[in-house]
Amino acid sequence: MNLRDSGESSQSVSDPGETSPILGPEGELEPRRRGDFLLWLCASAFFTYDIFARLQLIVILLELLVNFETDPATVGTLFGSAWFWAYALLQIPVGWFFDTIRPYRVVALFSGLSAVGALVFASADSLALACAGRVLNGIGCGSGFLGDP
Repeated sequence: MNLRDSGESSQSVSDPGETSPILGPEGELEPRRRGDFLLWLCASAFFTYDIFARLQLIVILLELLVNFETDPATVGTLFGSAWFWAYALLQIPVGWFFDTIRPYRVVALFSGLSAVGALVFASADSLALACAGRVLNGIGCGSGFLGDP
């Protein structure tokens, strides 16, 4: 005997004609849900990049020592602290941006800033320009942790 035949109701039995709150009538994601998923995917990818940006100095340390003719303490102090100070100082403003501006706009803006900073750092021929690139990259990555829903 089927629960429908007995007149009892159950949450597990659904009408085949009903649509899911997530899926549309054809079984596809609704446009709003698709946008939410795309935002989550982009924010998660940016958060993954954020982790790599934190750790990249140790990987390219030898190249930085040779190219800028400096010592490891200078590289760690200048490039490492520049990135982390910019990253840390942006946490509260980025939280406010997420509350007042739409999250996808904040993630797009800050990921763009991070990309510009990475390009400046990669093409830098002086310590000052490389440090400026790291600061821009740190500012951009400031939304990476908060932007991942």
